[in-house]
This record gives sequence, structure tokens and C-alpha cells, in this order.
Amino acid sequence: MPIKTPPEGLPDNTNATDLLNDLQGPELAPYWLSAIIESADDAIISKTLEGVITSWNKGAERIFGYTAREVVGKPIAILIPEDHQDEEPAILARLRAGERIQHYETVRVRKDGSLVDISLTVSPIRDREGRVIGASKIARDISEGRHAEARLREQAEVIRQAYDAIFLRDSSNAITLWNRGAVRIYGYTQGEAIGRSPHELLKTVSPVPLEEIYESLRRDGYWEGELKHTRKDGVQIIVETRWATVLDERGNVASILEITRDVTERKRAEDGLLQMAAIVENSDDAIISKDLDGRILSWNPGAERLYGYTAAEAVGQPVTMLIPHDMPDEETRILAQIRRGERVDHYETVRRRKDGALLSVSLTVSPIKDASGRVIGASKIARDITARKRAEAELREQAEIIETVNRLGQTLAGELDLHKLVQAVTDAATELSGARFGSFFYNVLDEEGASYTLYTLAGVPRAAFEHFPMPRATDLFGPTFRGEGTVCIADVKQDPR
Repeated sequence: MPIKTPPEGLPDNTNATDLLNDLQGPELAPYWLSAIIESADDAIISKTLEGVITSWNKGAERIFGYTAREVVGKPIAILIPEDHQDEEPAILARLRAGERIQHYETVRVRKDGSLVDISLTVSPIRDREGRVIGASKIARDISEGRHAEARLREQAEVIRQAYDAIFLRDSSNAITLWNRGAVRIYGYTQGEAIGRSPHELLKTVSPVPLEEIYESLRRDGYWEGELKHTRKDGVQIIVETRWATVLDERGNVASILEITRDVTERKRAEDGLLQMAAIVENSDDAIISKDLDGRILSWNPGAERLYGYTAAEAVGQPVTMLIPHDMPDEETRILAQIRRGERVDHYETVRRRKDGALLSVSLTVSPIKDASGRVIGASKIARDITARKRAEAELREQAEIIETVNRLGQTLAGELDLHKLVQAVTDAATELSGARFGSFFYNVLDEEGASYTLYTLAGVPRAAFEHFPMPRATDLFGPTFRGEGTVCIADVKQDPR
């Protein structure tokens, strides 16, 4: 619709009052109306009672995409989607009856085929006799508003369905919003919570005074931390919480949003892990973890004391560095059991320290599983049993000595033949000392009083000694000949005497 130009010849008044009166006069009214229509953001359209477009402003062009030249004289139905075609007859019927249609929200179609949400106000146009001869239509694009409303609805639904507890409280500290997460965590229904103070309802226990939290909100608009709350059933829980201020259009705090998550089980698990970590760190036993390839993943101070390697030296290395070379298949067998989910209990074996020394250990190896139950590694506890093994060996040796002495005593008590007695003593002494062989030389007198030497052997045949001369009072044997004491030699070939 073109803007009408005021007719020429109007008074050229310079007086402000006169000018205002002239502008408000009936001669200029049509021109002002035309200007207003053309500059409006809304689409302003007129049509006949048959629905034919008779005028089309710039606002209509912006909203629908058609120019006035393209649509004037065309049916208004070109703007109506196929599934809304029944709307126009109903609107025209109401207009013929003289009704005004206000703020009717519907959908229309643009020139490019896209849909636009609009709010319609349609008024009847009357002639001088008051007969309805057409309609004026104002269409406002409400797409943004609709989208904003849809977003708000989506956000509201997200808040309502959120797993975390979300609640809002106003300036008087009364709860105004209480979502399903809050119902699930705390057990109170919306009806039970709305209007209540959350601190009284949940018996809030804070690690710091609440005033400090509110001071943080006033200063930063935000606070987060851990609180203790009490559920409806009386059970106290630990929650991770975030508070934020919600401002009104003037920038004043209108309400406080609080989002909480129950972390009681997580905190309990964390405490358990800390306790386990402390046990591992302070254990006298070596506690090691490894992957299924036998590569060391963790190494506690007990392992450092037992094997001599620091954690930095051991982590990332194959655990076979601790296994003696003559036991190559042991780790393969253990890992095979672990992969099957089996536990190895109190397996006694030998391991090698960093300095090369061997030590006896008792191993307990357990599979490590992920959340799905899949075996991903192993934990190994190694206890040094070297002292115990040494004590067991000493006990076995003492038992053998006692058994040998008892057997010797029984022989001595029942034997009168001197040579047999000496042989029994030689056998027992060789066994008790752990020597490979032994001999015993002694002198006897014959019937005429002459002295001669006899000897007994243990561990070797007598023929092996027949070519050796009889012992003499040399530096090596002298102390025994002279009765000075027993000579004990670990290796006679290495003795310089």
C-alpha cells in the first residue's frame, strides 16, 4: 500500500498550536493512517467478504515474503496451509455476522513454503450504512515467542524429569519448585515440600555457617560444596550441591536455585578406597598389581622392602624379573588361572631380589575385574617366609639328629663288637655332619700287647682308601693326635695345612 502524499495548498502555519490542529484535521487523517500502516511491523491486510486481498503493507511483505503486486487481487487462501483451509470460511462467516476475532493463534505459509506462527486480529469493515463489506486483518509473527515457549517447556520438562534433585526457593526461603529427582532422593512429594523451608525440611548440616554460604551467593551469585541432608525416612545422606541466584528484571535476587546429588555411596566407597590404600601402603607384605600380560602396574613400600626395587624401578616392568631363571613356566601357569577367574592361595615358591639373593615367599594372587565382571588384571600379595623355611629346615635337621642319635644309642646298647660299634659311630657322625663320607681311625692292642691301627669308613667303599697311608700327627691331624680337640674342615682340599 503506497503512502499517500498530502494535497498541495494546505496552510503553511508556523505556529506550533496551529500546526498541531492542522495535523489533526480531517484533511490529513488518511495520510497519517496510511503512514502508520506502512511503517507497522505487523502484517496489515484488507480483503473482501469473498476472501480476496485488497491491500498489503510492508509488514505483510516482511512476514509472508510476497510483494503487494504479487498478492493484491489473489485469494487469501494462498497464505493458508492445506491442513488449515477450513479456517477461512469460518472466519468469513463470523465477519459477515459482524463479529471481531481477536488474538487468534494459527499457522500460515510463506512464499518460500515455510510455516510461520501468527496471532490474528480480524475486524469487519463497514460502509456508511453500517453494512459489512470486507475485513481488515492484523497478523503478528509469534514464531519467536512460540519457539521461546517451546524451549521453556522443554527446559521445564528437563528440570522436572532430571535425575538430580532440583528445587527453587523464593526470597522468604520457601520452596516453590520441587522436581521428581527431589522426590526420589528425599522421599517428600511436591505437596509436602512446596512452601517449606528446605533447611527445616531436610535438616541441613553444613560444613560452614549458612551465613557464609549466603554471603558467597550475594558476592558471586554461586556456591557449591557438600551438605548433609535427612530424608523423609530419617536416613542422613551426603549430597553434592550447587546453589545459584536467580535475578528478576531489575537485577534483584528473586529466588535461589539448588541442585543436589546424593553421593553417600560414592563417599562411602571413597572412604573404603582410602582405607584400603592405607592398608596397602602400611602393609609389611609386598602388594603388587599387574595386567594380564604380567606387567607391573603398582608397587607398595612392602614390595620395595622385600625385593629391593623402588616403585619407579618396578612399575612398567615384567613381573618375571622377580622369578628365578630355573622357574620359567611358573608365571604362565599363574596367569592362566587368573584369566579363568581363579584365585591362587598361599602358593609357596622362591623369588629373586634386586641384589640377586633368593628368598622364599608365600603368594596369594587374585583376579581384578572391571564393572562388567571381566578379568583385567591381578593383585598379588607376597609374604616373606624365608625365616620360617629356615626354622623348618632346622627343626627337620634336629629331628634327624635326634633320630640318628636314638638309633646309635640302640646300636651301642646292643652291640659288643668294638669294630661294629666304631662303624656305627662313624656312620652316625657322617650323617649328622652332612659329609659326603667319613672315616674313624683307632688303635688297639693284640694278644701280645703290640699296638696296631684300625679304621672304619662311611659313604665310600673300603677299596677307595686302601692306597692311602695311615694318618700321622701332621699340622692337619696333630690336634686330634694330641687330644687337643676336634678339627672341623669344610673342604680339606682348600686347607693350606
